[in-house]
Amino acid sequence: MHNNNSPIKISIIVSTWNTGDKIISTLDSFRQAILSLKEARGVNGEVVIVDNNSSDFLTSSMIQKWCQDNADVAPKFLTEKRKGVCYARNAGAEAARGEILVFTDHDCQLDKHHLVQAVDHVESDSVDVLRAGRLELGDPTDLPLTVQTTPHTIRWEKSQNTTAHTHLGGGALVGCNFVLKKKLFEALGGFDTHLGPGSWLPAGEDTDLVFRAYRKNVPIEYVPDMAVYHFHGRKTAEQARATIKSYILSSGALYAKHNFFHPDLKRKIRVLAKKVQSKILPHKDEKVVFFHHGNDVLAKVDYSAKQKLVFLAQGAGLYFKSLLLKRR
Repeated sequence: MHNNNSPIKISIIVSTWNTGDKIISTLDSFRQAILSLKEARGVNGEVVIVDNNSSDFLTSSMIQKWCQDNADVAPKFLTEKRKGVCYARNAGAEAARGEILVFTDHDCQLDKHHLVQAVDHVESDSVDVLRAGRLELGDPTDLPLTVQTTPHTIRWEKSQNTTAHTHLGGGALVGCNFVLKKKLFEALGGFDTHLGPGSWLPAGEDTDLVFRAYRKNVPIEYVPDMAVYHFHGRKTAEQARATIKSYILSSGALYAKHNFFHPDLKRKIRVLAKKVQSKILPHKDEKVVFFHHGNDVLAKVDYSAKQKLVFLAQGAGLYFKSLLLKRR
């Protein structure tokens, strides 16, 4: 018989800002996943919710009510006033009591069996692993952005020089479905607060953590059985174009931070530079093309090689500028 007073094994961490009552469906999915974990494995979990200083009253009041109504899943609610998702996630991790941390976003819902799969993976590890899972569209009318639906497991290890032949950059693992032990998260130094939503660079914080782990010989793994559903709400080509630009800017910051230590990152820059130098127009198959209900609605969202190089340079500049300003 499971003892409800036994230690917390797993902590779900989510940060939010001005979501109002939309956060409730996300939190309800957490509750269902924790109850499934208790039933299947006799393991306790908790929900750690971090309000990143919302300016509306509704978000806080809705979360507080949800916590009162769902005390059986040990909810913890705190506020992080410093702007930025990484500040909020780091604060949530510090407050978490679980041995295993699960990071997701306020526009996501966990599959009912997600935590069961997560615990099974971690308990079978012989060494600590940074792991991410499958990311599906929650709303089929959203554009297929920020998803990862590879059907097979992929593992990267520095000792095997895996990145020489298998992509580990943006999109390979997505931060709204990260699972790792708390002690590993602390050893890696948490999320870089110069990156991610709320900072000058609107993305890249998840890939940065992956690169730092890889550089420290931590195995990286993608598994398809830990599923999260993403309700990102982007439906137009204009929204897709803005999203892709934010990813390119953040990639520039990552190149600036990791290029000298992670030489495989140079490959994309060399390809872009060669295209600009030779003035070769990208073939249609090289464009960032997504399909939505059979229609090529995002065929025009790609940027030229020259534009990409400019955005990469801008992203690197923003990262160095943020470092300098923080040191003052």
